[in-house]
Parts: sequence; C-alpha cells; structure tokens
Amino acid sequence: MFGIDLGSFIIILVVAIIFLGPDKLPEMIVQIVKFFKSFKTTVQEAKDTIQKEIDLHELKNTAVEYKEKIEKLSDGLNNPTSMYNNKEVSDMFGDITKDFKEIEEGLKKEAEVITETATKIETKEEIKKDA
Repeated sequence: MFGIDLGSFIIILVVAIIFLGPDKLPEMIVQIVKFFKSFKTTVQEAKDTIQKEIDLHELKNTAVEYKEKIEKLSDGLNNPTSMYNNKEVSDMFGDITKDFKEIEEGLKKEAEVITETATKIETKEEIKKDA
C-alpha cells in the first residue's frame, strides 16, 4: 500500500494514535479516506478531459483531411481537362464503360435468343399451315 510495508504502517499507526489520541483517530481516518476518494475522482476527471481533448483533436484532423480531399476533388470538377487526368476518375469511367459493354453484349445475346425463338415459332406455324 503506497510502497509502505506492514512494519512501517504499524509504526505510523502507533505514532498517529499517540499524537491524535484514540478519540480523534477514527475521524482523521475518515477525512483521509474522503481526501483520497476526492483526489481519485479529480484525477479521473482530468484523464477524461484529456481524452476528450485528444479525441476532439483527432476529429479535427480528420475533418481537415476530408476538407482537403473535397477541395481537391472540387478543383478537379471545376477544371474538366484535369478530371480526365485523374486516375480515380478515369478508372471509374473505365469500369462504367466495361459495365455498359457487358450490358450491351447481354442485350445482344437476349435479342439473338428472341430472334431464334420467333423464327422457331414462325417455322412451327408454317408447318401447321402446310399440314
């Protein structure tokens, strides 16, 4: 306890009994315990305040980073030629172009299937008419 071994604690207790007397010693112990509790509460509040300040500083830094990114992107939007030089934008347009090509190919295949089906139906109807 506080770096004091049992022998030293007993000596301090005996000295306290001698100086304070048995009547005032319990009151003094209660006051000391209240002091340590309030000290512990104060230290915890200080830790919480410091942590809140650290969190606030981190949030501020994150907000500044986002602001810089938004300003950079908005500058790119204001200058259309630089927008095409932006790798992220060109990758995005490349992905969109690829998706549109895949959709176009899928539609062409569907059109072929529909055409083949229509041809088969017409052929069956012609066979029925001939029969």
